[in-house]
Amino acid sequence: MPEKAIDMTFDEVLTALSNGHTPTQDSNGWLTPCPLCNGNLRVSKKNKSLSAVLCEGQRCRIIDVLDFYNLKPDDLKNTNGNGHRPKATQPPSPPPGQPPPAQPQVASQAPGKPPKLIIDVSVKELPPLNAQCWQAIQEQDKPPCLFTRNNGIIRVRYDYHDDKAIIEPIDAFILRHELSNFAEWIGKKAKTVDPPIWLVKEVLASRTVPLPRFNRVVTVPVFGPDGSLITVPGYNKASGVIYAPPRGYNSLPLPAKIEQRHIDEAKKLIEEMIQDFPFTCDDAGDSPDHDNAIAFMLLPFVRDMIEAPTPMHLFEASMPGSGKGLLAQTLMYPAFGKVYSSPMSDDEGELRKMLTSAFSESKQYIWFDNVNHVIDSASLNAALTTGKWSDRVLGATMMSEQDIMAIWAICANNATMTGEIARRTIRIRLTPQTDKPEERTGFLHEDLAGWIEENRPRLVWACHVICANAIQQKLPKAKSKVIGSFDRWSRLLGSILECAGYTQFLKNYRVLLEGSDIERQALSLFAMTWHDWSIAQNKNIVTTAELQPIAEGVDGINLRGTTDKAKQTSLGKWLKSKHETVTEYVDDDPSNPVAVYRFKILSMGLGKGSQRGSQTWRIEVLETLDK
Repeated sequence: MPEKAIDMTFDEVLTALSNGHTPTQDSNGWLTPCPLCNGNLRVSKKNKSLSAVLCEGQRCRIIDVLDFYNLKPDDLKNTNGNGHRPKATQPPSPPPGQPPPAQPQVASQAPGKPPKLIIDVSVKELPPLNAQCWQAIQEQDKPPCLFTRNNGIIRVRYDYHDDKAIIEPIDAFILRHELSNFAEWIGKKAKTVDPPIWLVKEVLASRTVPLPRFNRVVTVPVFGPDGSLITVPGYNKASGVIYAPPRGYNSLPLPAKIEQRHIDEAKKLIEEMIQDFPFTCDDAGDSPDHDNAIAFMLLPFVRDMIEAPTPMHLFEASMPGSGKGLLAQTLMYPAFGKVYSSPMSDDEGELRKMLTSAFSESKQYIWFDNVNHVIDSASLNAALTTGKWSDRVLGATMMSEQDIMAIWAICANNATMTGEIARRTIRIRLTPQTDKPEERTGFLHEDLAGWIEENRPRLVWACHVICANAIQQKLPKAKSKVIGSFDRWSRLLGSILECAGYTQFLKNYRVLLEGSDIERQALSLFAMTWHDWSIAQNKNIVTTAELQPIAEGVDGINLRGTTDKAKQTSLGKWLKSKHETVTEYVDDDPSNPVAVYRFKILSMGLGKGSQRGSQTWRIEVLETLDK
């Protein structure tokens, strides 16, 4: 930029251009911050008059500096200088050699943060303004409240009334509020302005979003992906977890080395909490339902170590009043505090909306209580096994994709469910030995909820001890069952439980499939009856019409229509969906030497001879197991 002489005294110009800053001197003159580019504004003189004003930054013109200071060209005749706004509105500094003001004003600055950027929006230049906005966010958003989650930006704020963190998607108005606090904004004639909405929308449209990634908010210490315990409140970058303990909560320290006495103390405390629940036991007194309950209690503390889906946990009882809902609350309280259930709609569309809402809010648990209908949902099947959820945003045409980190619980009496749900479910069953379980007395803790609330730090410590014990042993391979679709979950929890001495984890997995899956039971009985009929009739290939009476005699096979023809059409469609399906029948008749039959259903196409024109089928015996 060419230099141009100025008809003002040196002190007058330097005072005006310094605008509250203390200029520094070198051999070529004085340097003060340029209010437009934050570069150096050089002011030099010869003799008693000002010789030149020069901005050593980029693209700065003296006319812009004058406009910034609300000056006219006549105020600085023949001036060709440059400058930009100081970091805060300040009174002019005295000329060099005079004492500074008693209490000079400085740009607003929080402890540990750099001074706020001055963002001048008088000129609409989107790329540099966008970059300044992101610079301001990165410098001032500490501790962070803005995050990326999946394909969007969220804000996490703390509600001091309800004592909880609130997660909300970012829109232009929320981001405008945050940007107004992250920087100082000026417009034409150096006037203070609010962040313009056009710039806020430009920031939201950025291709690259340099924000930390958010996973979930926890209220107690949990184990990160690497197995380390997160104990420092605030955001943990390695895990994407925000630890926000409630007011008054103090966790107990974890022993540096877990010893057997620590494990014994932890198990004793947990047993004290759940000992009055009547878990189902076998004749030897072993209870897989009990150990499955322990696994459910520990899961929230190690959820970040499982980069994969986790199963549904079915809290089932033989009759109402058994305490299944209270058990679910009890096991979730150490990790989550007070929990609240949701009704499970049997309408697929409503259930999908509910799941979309829960995932968008980063719910840590999804608990359906008092379910009294057949548990069957394509949306629920997908959510349990994919680990991701994609659905249309309500009121918009765009799709939203969410990670699924919630743990799952459902409560029902003698639940019935389809095979797709049953294989994704772990059973925790209660069987009270009375016909009026709600009238039981003599509990160890009459006010169990109050006792749990009072002892929450101790219960959290117990969970930490059991989990850390296996982690310190480098998570040895467990002997318990590994479940398809949930292999990482079953391996981790199996290792943790076995290291602590629990031996019955998942040993009732097949019982749930055989006892709760009405569709699987119906298919198994249908196949066995078909097999017996084929032997009695000496017929290897049968028609749909011949199978109709067999299907009508099996509960769980619903044939649509009122006429035989309509029912045969319905049965044919059902059988076609079972082509090459393998099913097992367990025979409990003591006179039959065979314990298990394994069948395969085969479609044989259109029949021949007397069966011409009819769809035909065959039941094939793959294997039999003797008792």
